[in-house]
Amino acid sequence: MRRWRSSERRLQSRQTFVGSAVGRIPLAAFVGILAGVFLALTAHAQEDCLDCHEVDPEVVAGSVHGFLECLDCHPAAEELPHAEEIAVNACANCHDDLTEEYASSVHGVQGGAGDPLVTGCEGCHGPAHEMLSSTDPQAPTHPLRQPEVCGDCHASAELAAREQIHLVLPVESYTQSIHSRALQMGEDAASCSDCHGSHAILRSSDYDSWVHHDHISETCSHCHAEVAAQYERSVHGFAAAQGVREAPVCTDCHGEHRILEPLREDSPVHPTNIPKVTCERCHADVKLNEKYGLAADKVPSFEQSYHGLASRFGIASVANCASCHGVHDILPSSDPRAHTHVDNLGETCGQCHPNAGQRFAIGPIHVIDTEAEHPAVFWVRTLYIWTITLVIGFMLFHNSFDLYRKTKQPPLRPTLDEVPDRVRMSRGFRVAHALMGGSFVVLTYSGFALTYPEAWWASPLHVW
Repeated sequence: MRRWRSSERRLQSRQTFVGSAVGRIPLAAFVGILAGVFLALTAHAQEDCLDCHEVDPEVVAGSVHGFLECLDCHPAAEELPHAEEIAVNACANCHDDLTEEYASSVHGVQGGAGDPLVTGCEGCHGPAHEMLSSTDPQAPTHPLRQPEVCGDCHASAELAAREQIHLVLPVESYTQSIHSRALQMGEDAASCSDCHGSHAILRSSDYDSWVHHDHISETCSHCHAEVAAQYERSVHGFAAAQGVREAPVCTDCHGEHRILEPLREDSPVHPTNIPKVTCERCHADVKLNEKYGLAADKVPSFEQSYHGLASRFGIASVANCASCHGVHDILPSSDPRAHTHVDNLGETCGQCHPNAGQRFAIGPIHVIDTEAEHPAVFWVRTLYIWTITLVIGFMLFHNSFDLYRKTKQPPLRPTLDEVPDRVRMSRGFRVAHALMGGSFVVLTYSGFALTYPEAWWASPLHVW
């Protein structure tokens, strides 16, 4: 009896020890054990799937969905055998917010209508088993690859004609831009989704679109905050904020996709292109000037000035519109903050003309009408024009009658035998005659070349 009771006590003590030991196992270790069991079971399930489906497990594991199991996206495949085509869990089960944005976008609306050119999530992100994070350089949605992916549809002539997309070669234009080249060099720059959005992409005519006219400066401010702040305080930014559709925004001056740096000669904001390509679009428009009461003589007067002629001649260092009025912070000349305010002209002109002082503000700027000229300038110009007209007119009149007389009665020229010492012009007179004739041709050519610098026959002087 004693031996039996001692054995019973030893058994109870062993049970107590085992129970207390289990109680002393850390919670993390216990969870780890359960996770290991779960992974073993799911791994076995994955192996069962791969027995029939040719899917590279390494590709799936390396994708952004690598942490998921087959049944997470294919719940109908749990029962075996299952149908050849089984339902797939919609992306909205995990990405409900992004799916809602996409459904209301231009792609989602078209896709809902059965558009064959809109392929849903996989059309941009790639196959579900191979999807990568947008930060991965191999991902289709990586900034470097976005032009290629977007170009699959937006380079389609069929799509452009059907949807009345008026932009020609948007992808090719973007690849030539400073943004694309900066991305290629490893810098942080704008790609398609930075301007148009990722999932909630809307037409530019839609007010909620990032590229709507009223939102362009806000979109560009994501990267160019300081410049956008200057623009919003300018006369152009103020007009755009008031709903003036004709007020220029960033894309009106810099372009939409083919945005180039200002030092590129083919850039619309190159110093020589600013007057005739960028500013002229609005300030030389008669209807626009009449509508908003703007002076219509600003562009013609600049083109006829020394600065304008030099700019048209291709000299980039000469003052252009932005040199005097500012680039993004353009204000009316009546505003004391404006670069062209009378109190600031000395400093503005002093950028090119040191010690300009306030004397530069004495004379009028953008002069084109004779009424605004000094009387002395008017009379000198009038006298010069009349002198040229009378002299050249009399010369033509005289030479015409002289030629007519010679055709009726040719002059009898004596031969050298009759007048052996006859000399028509002396050597000095011949030199003077040649110099006068040559100088007249040079002055005429150079004068017309300066007046019409864009003409092909004026190009030889451009190298000077």
